[in-house]
Amino acid sequence: MDIISFLEFDGKPPTQPVPIRDSPTLTLLRDEYLNVHRSSLEANTIAGMELHFKHPISILGEGYPIKQLDRAALQNFAFSGR
Repeated sequence: MDIISFLEFDGKPPTQPVPIRDSPTLTLLRDEYLNVHRSSLEANTIAGMELHFKHPISILGEGYPIKQLDRAALQNFAFSGR
């Protein structure tokens, strides 16, 4: 059982099979993160958050799998100079 399923089921094994999730991408992370905060933050704040997401997505790519986000990828992003 993965950690997400463990937390969803309060540490108890599920009685039915847990569906396998697609590997989340950087774009999905951005979209979900912004959707969670959109209703509670000012439009200017959301616009700033959207702006800050553009840089890593432009370097790593929209379809970059979150599971592959490691130290090397972060170093590449940090030293990209864009």
